[in-house]
Amino acid sequence: MQIITGYDRAIGEWVADQIPHLGSVDALGPFVALGVQSDAGALLAGCVFHGYVPAYGTCELTFAAASPRWATRSVVRTLLAVPFEQYGCHRVTCVTPTSNARAAKLLAGLGFIKEGAHVGAFGPRVNAYSFRLLRRDYNRMFKRK
Repeated sequence: MQIITGYDRAIGEWVADQIPHLGSVDALGPFVALGVQSDAGALLAGCVFHGYVPAYGTCELTFAAASPRWATRSVVRTLLAVPFEQYGCHRVTCVTPTSNARAAKLLAGLGFIKEGAHVGAFGPRVNAYSFRLLRRDYNRMFKRK
């Protein structure tokens, strides 16, 4: 498995294709995308960082996966290093439809904390949960030994 960079548009479009309510990656505004590729060359997951606000030290994360096999500790650390170590963020937010229990479980497993419910967040009948990961939690999970 390897992390792929430099293909922001292609990875972002792949992520958008996996998320019915998103429509187009352009809906996210400016973004940076990373992919997780299998040894056979298949894209297993895509991670899109967008909504970066340098003054606040925040950004949003939108991701999709074709397989849960991508989520190793090493891969997760590498992906989350982008906002926390490269951008200097103190907070990453992820919003997912309430109907996507698998995503909510994955986010909780990655250390994200559910913060709230949002009625109509993705349209009139698509409610969502917001999750956050703070720098201190990232540091605690991935502290170098």
